[in-house]
Amino acid sequence: MHVSIFLKTSLPQVSCCTTCCKQYHCPICPKLKSFPLPKFDQHMAVHVKNAVDFQDMFICRCNLPCRDPGHFHCPLCDRTVIRRMDMESHLKLCSAQCLPASNEQIPSPHQPSVVSPTSSSKDAPVPVVASPSTAASPVSPPPSPKAALASIASSFSLTSSPPQDTSTQVTPEPQHSKTPKAQYKQVKCPVCSLTLYQKNFQKHMKRKHTEGKEITAQDHLKSVCVDATNGISAVKRNKHGSSVPIHVQSKTWGHVHKVQCELEECRQYHLLAVRSGLASKHCEHIRSLQYCTDTAQEECLKEETLTAMVQQNILEEAKKVACLKRQSQAQASHVPLCVQVNLQDTQGRFSFLFMNQGCTITVASAD
Repeated sequence: MHVSIFLKTSLPQVSCCTTCCKQYHCPICPKLKSFPLPKFDQHMAVHVKNAVDFQDMFICRCNLPCRDPGHFHCPLCDRTVIRRMDMESHLKLCSAQCLPASNEQIPSPHQPSVVSPTSSSKDAPVPVVASPSTAASPVSPPPSPKAALASIASSFSLTSSPPQDTSTQVTPEPQHSKTPKAQYKQVKCPVCSLTLYQKNFQKHMKRKHTEGKEITAQDHLKSVCVDATNGISAVKRNKHGSSVPIHVQSKTWGHVHKVQCELEECRQYHLLAVRSGLASKHCEHIRSLQYCTDTAQEECLKEETLTAMVQQNILEEAKKVACLKRQSQAQASHVPLCVQVNLQDTQGRFSFLFMNQGCTITVASAD
């Protein structure tokens, strides 16, 4: 019989490893690492729970290299089956084929042998009469799968205990068994009426019933208005740590209204909300603008400063001409070209956002 198949009444003998470690290796999972005794009992109990229940034996899934994927071995033939449902169907067919041959060879114990009147007395078999005590005692039915599973899971720790030294007898300390999962406290979700364990309730509420990040007056992303005409603001990308600010536009006046975020992921989030009928849903950057109270001051570029930067090889002559041209275009469009933005928690650190007609060109940070 294969190592992955064992009777419900007899348990597989697993001993402690003495070559590489002092723990226990699963006999049908060679790729897994070794386990201590409590973890090993749980692992084997899972094998028994997922095994195929056939007559008086359990057929566990085998992960040995006799076949690439995990599979089941048929105890009646040499075939291996991968899927559990296919294995159950195969056992029905295979047992039906083996049943007639077994019935011809082994007579039923409940049917007494009958002597033919034409046969001679020498060749006639002697009828066996059961004693009253044997006839009266009923045949004990095979144990149920649940009872066998409980007995096997509870007695794995007895059969797989490490070898003890017989010279000195030490009284073993009682092992405190872990509380089974069925005894854990269960709660019911007030939103979706799902019954789950109490230890998983907070994760369930956070993953399934939390609509984005909460934005409040005390907890929101810092922002500064950089263009009051077009409703463009610089918003901190993340709440924690240093991050480059992003542009968010929230213009709800005039003939054309625009409410958009610079990040592509925020745009996709808003498009999904619109297709779902929730057009008022916005990302946390746009929702943080309702607590924006600061307005950045425009910094004008002076030609003398740019000339000094060219002389010190900090800036090229072509860049100087481009900056002066962009400043002229910004003044003609009545939008700021360069503003000072301070979104950091520490004093003395600031960022310059260069803008042209409300569009970001580059971002530079300095101390």
